[in-house]
Amino acid sequence: MRVTFDSNVWQMVVTPSLASKTALCDAFQAIHQALCGKQICGFICETVATLEAVRVKGRKTYFGSLKLPVEVRPDGHGPGQVLFTINVGTNHDQHPGLPDVLRERLELAFRLGIRLMRAPRIGLPIPRQFLDLALLGDEFDVPTSAARDNHWGDVVEMIEQRGVGSAVMRSLGAARKPQVGGEKDFARAVAEWADGDSVAAHIAYGNEIFCTEDQGHSTSGTSILDAENRRWLARAHKVKFATIRELATQVAWTAASGS
Repeated sequence: MRVTFDSNVWQMVVTPSLASKTALCDAFQAIHQALCGKQICGFICETVATLEAVRVKGRKTYFGSLKLPVEVRPDGHGPGQVLFTINVGTNHDQHPGLPDVLRERLELAFRLGIRLMRAPRIGLPIPRQFLDLALLGDEFDVPTSAARDNHWGDVVEMIEQRGVGSAVMRSLGAARKPQVGGEKDFARAVAEWADGDSVAAHIAYGNEIFCTEDQGHSTSGTSILDAENRRWLARAHKVKFATIRELATQVAWTAASGS
């Protein structure tokens, strides 16, 4: 069973003791054991580090300061023509690094067999740890990865057309005008951006269940995880959502039935 774990559940799946004082502790423990027993193949999106790991208070400054390295190289000439090749890359050194607690929990996740899903935004720095291809899921060959990345981009575009996901950031004009919107609006836009990219990755990787405790309730507008957009995702992309309790129940049922 291929399961995408949202940012609000994966850490407690990796370390169930974090949920010890909640009513869901047994469910997190059950999923942890299912990962240990290889009943579940788990995935998390790299947005946990590229977007959500950036501290809320500093997000506006950080994303407004990112600079793309651009290389312009002469590439021959012809009659009345001068040809150039322009390469736009990513400076990963701009990433602020992972908080110690997050880094440690990610290491535990990788030891459990959880793998990263790419969300290939041009120019968005990732932490150096994430450049290790062994941490990525389904990296079989370049053509396969390229086709998956293109599929991801197509889904991201559809999500943006619905006014959610990264479209919320665009609506703030944040890419070109980092002064627009307050810190709270900016932080919410980044969180919604991460949700949209994670759902798109889930679809591109062909995973079966998106496990989250986020119902998309927001006083600030619509969300990719709200009821209306969930219905669209189920209809258009066959996305199946499950809470941690629902996932634990399904795992137990699957184990009991021997399927």
